[in-house]
Amino acid sequence: MRMKTLATMAAALLLSAAPIAASAEELIVYHGWSSKAEVAALNILQGALNEKGHTWKDLAIPHNSGVNVSIVNMVTGGDPPNAFVTSDPHIFRDLAGLGLERDLTDYYKEIGAADNFFPIVRELSTVDGKMVKVPLFLHIDGMVYWNMEVAKAAGVDPTAWKSVDEMIADFPKIKAAMLAEYRRLVGEVPDDGRPLRPRTELVLSTEKYRAYRVLLDVTEGVEVYGNLLVPERLQGRAAAVVCQHGLSGTPEMITGLGQTKDTPYHEFGRRLAERGYVVFAPMILHRHPVEWTNDQARMADAAGMMRVALAAAKTRRVVDFLAGLPFVDPRRIGYYGLSYGGYSAIWISPLEERLAAVVVSGHFNDWRSKITADSTPTSYLLHPDEDFYNWDVLNRFSHVEILSTVAPRAVCIEYGTRDGITTPEWTAYAWRQLAAIRDHLGLEDRIVLAQFEGVHEARCEGSFAFLDRVLRERR
Repeated sequence: MRMKTLATMAAALLLSAAPIAASAEELIVYHGWSSKAEVAALNILQGALNEKGHTWKDLAIPHNSGVNVSIVNMVTGGDPPNAFVTSDPHIFRDLAGLGLERDLTDYYKEIGAADNFFPIVRELSTVDGKMVKVPLFLHIDGMVYWNMEVAKAAGVDPTAWKSVDEMIADFPKIKAAMLAEYRRLVGEVPDDGRPLRPRTELVLSTEKYRAYRVLLDVTEGVEVYGNLLVPERLQGRAAAVVCQHGLSGTPEMITGLGQTKDTPYHEFGRRLAERGYVVFAPMILHRHPVEWTNDQARMADAAGMMRVALAAAKTRRVVDFLAGLPFVDPRRIGYYGLSYGGYSAIWISPLEERLAAVVVSGHFNDWRSKITADSTPTSYLLHPDEDFYNWDVLNRFSHVEILSTVAPRAVCIEYGTRDGITTPEWTAYAWRQLAAIRDHLGLEDRIVLAQFEGVHEARCEGSFAFLDRVLRERR
């Protein structure tokens, strides 16, 4: 079911690629507008231009056609459009590399425009610190989707909502019903009450921390292995962070034990330990070949659960272990995962409520596009993984809904603008939805974006500052 509302906002942006003469007889405009509403908006712009004595000539490539025409090639080939409409930041970077960029930052400040743009318009008008786009229009996503079974279970009638405020007022009831539905979707490995029976081995001692290899019991026939880093000279109870690797990663890539070369993790667990955090980096089986993972996904499905249910059970035991250490503050335990570890951060954090802060690195995106897009190479639809497909999941949860159930606990989305796991558009789209929920709930300091110029990696700039603020300042 769906309801029209002003749910999210995006800016479409226009930039002159060739000068427009005062007496131009023909103006070539490249755009991708094709829907009825888009064409109606286009006609308004075209009419205004015609009134100035110009003639508008369309170079229209509908954005849903699958056809790709390179604007940069048109420019370098000597046959550029007079203007083009796009929000893709890579085009502007390519033009900058050719010396064809026009930096409008000072101009916007001079005329007072920048201060009057909506924050999202300022953000989307900026590429690599420079405002290089001209905002043209606001594009409204006019649909809010809800699950009727969840609404009924929560005692809520979405058809009765007359405003966004009424919808937000029902959020606590919907959240509780969503979380119950989410637990049913993921499934649960029962806690049989067995002791942790920790087995530890000291393997490294430095001036700043001690490193241990640890093995914990989870349930019958299941154990969790990991690296434990304990800072030296702790005073009182310290904050702790569970640091999760991704596909084909290991705890040692995070803690640095035995490592001779850098990885996308940049040993972020070791760096957290050197900052005074107790760190536990568990081994969760995300290993190549992918058939192994698919076998686990099929077995979990046969048992009525998702494969991540086992990872959640292991994480629960790791948190049990950390919370029981005399030098750890159980109220200040966080989770930081990169890549498949970011996937784990999203899917596990609603189930483990003792996690006070969560960093999702290199994974947050528009989940609907990520698992259904049939023409984008990064889509899981074009990959052999079966782990990401669950019955009726898109009518139930995307990344936005899942992380909404974590609120008001703190969440940080770490994202590199050149991360090939997702696309800038998918991440921006999902972030705008999550930020809208955050703003309505008044949680501006609890749900944050740590975006950086980089690739698929744990950059740890904004994310470390986030953990310091949430975990180390909470007393």
